[in-house]
Amino acid sequence: MEEIASKVCRSNASVHHDVLCAAANPHWADFEQQARECGNEYYLLAARALAADGSESDAWAAWADYAAPPWWETMRRPAYSDSSASCTGEHSSRSSSPVFDSEDKASLDRFFRDAVRSQTADMALLLQRVLECSAPGVESLPAKELSAEALGRLMGLVRVNAMAVVAASDDLAPFAASSESGSSSQDSSEAPLARGMAIYAVTSAMNHASDANCFVASDPSAPQRCLVQTLRPVVPGEELCINYLQGSHYTEEQRREVLQQQYNIH
Repeated sequence: MEEIASKVCRSNASVHHDVLCAAANPHWADFEQQARECGNEYYLLAARALAADGSESDAWAAWADYAAPPWWETMRRPAYSDSSASCTGEHSSRSSSPVFDSEDKASLDRFFRDAVRSQTADMALLLQRVLECSAPGVESLPAKELSAEALGRLMGLVRVNAMAVVAASDDLAPFAASSESGSSSQDSSEAPLARGMAIYAVTSAMNHASDANCFVASDPSAPQRCLVQTLRPVVPGEELCINYLQGSHYTEEQRREVLQQQYNIH
């Protein structure tokens, strides 16, 4: 007997099982493996979004009002320096002079974006195969919907609109308990937590401000909603703003770079 985590899971089981289950759709296993080899979870998130909305006549209707730049325009290429010190991905403790001039850097930027666009095109073909071999309601999606540009924009939409969330559900408790295999390290009365990303219309409509007058948070007891609270008194007519990088550990310089590259905020 299949175990369903909640009533919501049960209502969506036919779509998600037919599309995103390797046993029901072997092509999904190929797509998932390739996405993980690329080290990019956004491919999986985009596939889940299409699986959820694929039964609609317009698979993109739910996202029509959201900013959706191609995801290769929301990220930076890896930076290079002439430092002789070994580097394992962390920032060097000392600055070094750049190896490339502005023309060289522009050329590298174009090369990086072209490579990412090409990778996205390959993943779009794999995802098209997944959908074509799934439920009739999803396989009717036209091929043009899965162009590299369309998939790239869906991934970009997630990058610039999603926020981190924590969800707790009593429905998951039996499954968490069985996975503990009798371990007493977790209080049996404590509901398990699931961490991930979610897109909320209200936060997507709010602009960024370093001195934000509001902050947002997920409600573990109601993950389908988010909380927007003021940080100080707000006068009538004042715009409500949030800090997009709230809670992050970036330096001021890194914050400026992320805001400029990912959100086009200068």
